[in-house]
This record gives sequence, C-alpha cells and structure tokens, in this order.
Amino acid sequence: MEFTVLLQKRAHGGFVMLELWKASLEYKVWGWNFPTSVVAISFVYLFFELWALWKQNKLIWLERSGETVSIIWFSYYGIHAFAGIMYGIQIQSIAVMSTSLMLGLIHIPIVIGLWKFKAAEGTLRRHEKVQVALFPLMLPAVIFLPYIDLVYSLFTLGIMYGLVIQPYEMWRTRSRGVLEVRVIFIYLGSSLIWTSIGFYLHIPLFMLFSPLSTLCLVAMLILWFRFAKEEKKSRVYA
Repeated sequence: MEFTVLLQKRAHGGFVMLELWKASLEYKVWGWNFPTSVVAISFVYLFFELWALWKQNKLIWLERSGETVSIIWFSYYGIHAFAGIMYGIQIQSIAVMSTSLMLGLIHIPIVIGLWKFKAAEGTLRRHEKVQVALFPLMLPAVIFLPYIDLVYSLFTLGIMYGLVIQPYEMWRTRSRGVLEVRVIFIYLGSSLIWTSIGFYLHIPLFMLFSPLSTLCLVAMLILWFRFAKEEKKSRVYA
C-alpha cells in the first residue's frame, strides 16, 4: 500500500503501524550499513537536542526575558522542522517525520516566550514580527509546490540566515543574554556530524550548508564565552 494512504488510516492494533514501517525508507535500507547508522545516530542526537532546547525554553521563561536570543533563528528553525514532516512523508521516512515533529513542537514555547518577553522589553522589532509571520508560508510551499527536494533544500539553506542573525545580535548588544550555551554546543556537534556525512557521501547540500553553519556556531560560542567573561569582570568590579 502507498505510504501516504497508510498514514491516513486509523491504526487497528499494530497492523497499520507495521505496514507503515514496511513501506518506509528505513525498512528498505535496514541492516548493518551506513544509512541505518545515520538513522540511529540522528535519534540518539535528537535526545540531546530536545534536552538543550528544553533548557533554553526553561531559561527564557525563568528569567522572563528574550535578551540577545534571536527570535528569527528559533522561529525559522521551528517552522523548518514542521516542513520536515511534509518532506518526510514525501521521501517515506519515519525518522525524518518523527524527529521533525518533536523538534517543531519544542520550538513552540520558545518562540512564544521570546515574542512575549521581547515585546515587553521593547526589543521586538517590526521587521522581526513580519518575518516570524511570514515563515509559516514554508508549510504550504512544501506541500503544494513541485520539486519538493529542491524547495526543501532551499529552505534548509535558509537556516543559515537565522544562524548569522544570532551572533550578530550578540555582537550588537555586547551580551550573551539568556542564550543557553548548551544549545550552541549541541548544534555545533550536530553540524560537525552532518559535515562528515556530507563529505563522506558527497551530498552537495550538506557539503555546502554544514561547514558554513559550523563556522557560525563556532563564532557564536566564542562570543558567548567572551561576553560571559566580560559580565563576570563587571560584577567583580561593580
């Protein structure tokens, strides 16, 4: 049966889920091989991503602040994750669908918190409001536009925009704000893994995107520790 038809059926017992698994990309390549290893690594790393993002969400709501944290980065990444669900259906990948769903959901309270507290602080700028409102257009674009591989690849490259904005915000405000450093470390590790996979398998998208994202994350990490050191010094001499 077609993968999309199986998704629309209600599961009776475990039958539909079993059929869905048998129709998936993961089932077709399952074994002691590189693709299966990539799937396994992605699920293990997903746990650490969700943990780091939850820490970021907790910090925003605990401090009741969105200082220095880019709402552009987190809102784009969250919508891109939801778009990944549609892409996962297209390529018949349960791994892409499930990881995208969980990453998309955990970004919702982060973006809500950033919007709420940045607006209260008066730091939510008009162009940020417009961009956050426009990002959800990714979803109908992935659903209705032809050449979904190309469309999704272009949206994936768009993540670079958010990544560049975050270190710029840190440099502009001369502060680490409430940005959770564990998020940077986890994303940096993920970027290094996908860089290795991209060059190993000669995947142009990963060969281009992952090294650039690695550079942005390294810059972000350097700025975080630099401003953390400066803040510590200012408290000592205050």
